[in-house]
Amino acid sequence: MTKRDELLVTVITTADYMARWDVLSDDVMDWIDAAIKTTSYYDRVMWKAVRDAYNGLLTAYEFEDIMLQQISFQFRRGWLAGLRELGASMTPEMEAELQDAMVEELTYVQKLMNDITQAARDESGYDQFRDRVRMWAHRYDEMRNRALLFAGGNTLLTWEYGATEDHCDDCREYEGTTRAAIEWQKYKAPQSRELECGGWRCDCRLVPLDTGMLFAPRYR
Repeated sequence: MTKRDELLVTVITTADYMARWDVLSDDVMDWIDAAIKTTSYYDRVMWKAVRDAYNGLLTAYEFEDIMLQQISFQFRRGWLAGLRELGASMTPEMEAELQDAMVEELTYVQKLMNDITQAARDESGYDQFRDRVRMWAHRYDEMRNRALLFAGGNTLLTWEYGATEDHCDDCREYEGTTRAAIEWQKYKAPQSRELECGGWRCDCRLVPLDTGMLFAPRYR
């Protein structure tokens, strides 16, 4: 990890800690998220770790440590971003849901390391792992959406297209649709692996409506 990335991790960690104690306003946290460009940041860090592991510059332990660290940062920041949009705060139930999501994701890290090791032995190149890294980088967006669904209650959420040029049939079906968060739980959410596009190929998102905020539960 470069000195620049280490500094970003420090900024991220400090900002997240302060957000938990309501030290920073939502506007400031939104500005920090936009400034860091979360998805591209995680993509860059994880992709470098894959290249370095393939080229023998990282041990399996070092690679897994980087991936675990990034997943932990990424998932929590995405979840907190979703809660800020609802005006909600973390509860023990939400923390348990977040931890379960992290544990599930971590099971894939060792398999990735094993595949990288085998690819290095076969000298088959590391470009084959590009899509897998992109999928991981978009987990920030997935966790934001999961927080909206988990904590949204009757908050009205609208599925909006992102900047992706070619949308899959699932995204086209849901685009412009407005449902309560509790209803959206029955459908495939943006960035979900169950979508035809796999989630990581699009940046569609659920956006809370102002009118729906009147009915949103406040976990204070």
